[in-house]
Amino acid sequence: MPPEKEETDEERNRASGEYQAMRKYREKYGFGAFAMSVYPEEMMRQAGAADLDANPNNKLMLELSKAQALAYIKARETCEGAAARKVLGLNVRSGADLLSQFITARDEAVAAELDSDPKLVELATAMATCLKGKGYAVSDTKPTAVADRGAPFAGEYAKFQRSGQPLTAQQARPYLNREIKAALDDLECGKDFYPEFEPRKLKIAQQVAQKFGRS
Repeated sequence: MPPEKEETDEERNRASGEYQAMRKYREKYGFGAFAMSVYPEEMMRQAGAADLDANPNNKLMLELSKAQALAYIKARETCEGAAARKVLGLNVRSGADLLSQFITARDEAVAAELDSDPKLVELATAMATCLKGKGYAVSDTKPTAVADRGAPFAGEYAKFQRSGQPLTAQQARPYLNREIKAALDDLECGKDFYPEFEPRKLKIAQQVAQKFGRS
């Protein structure tokens, strides 16, 4: 097993909703969508891609033929599913199914607890009002919705990726500039909301992760 990626103090502060840490990130990367084309190596490192080299299995896979690699992936998925059923008591078919169920369970748990919290509802409503005042459309004022305003940018970026003609850094820069402005406006309007929402979201996600054998 490769070692777990160690979080930096800045990453921990950002995950806790600390304003300065979030601002520093958003000033350069926005919500983290189009930055994937402008700063691909940095974004991959942040996602832990550099740690893949620590797993010898990944190096072995590069030496396999396409057929061998597909067979290996299929066997690994089956094995991960079997391990989850035996050790965790989960009804999953494969590693991919395990991940899918984890994401669904995590999102449902976060929404169930935080979208009905009176204080967070009040803060989210105030944030939405602020964003509307800056000219942004806000159709959903639930806490989980206002905390996920980077989703449209991620969706827009994904369309370019699926088109078969990924954006170059130069092509992506205007989109990232627009995203950065939106991300900073979002942060200014949410500077009271995020310190309340993010730590609680993280705690719930960690509790769900334990049930699915994830760190």
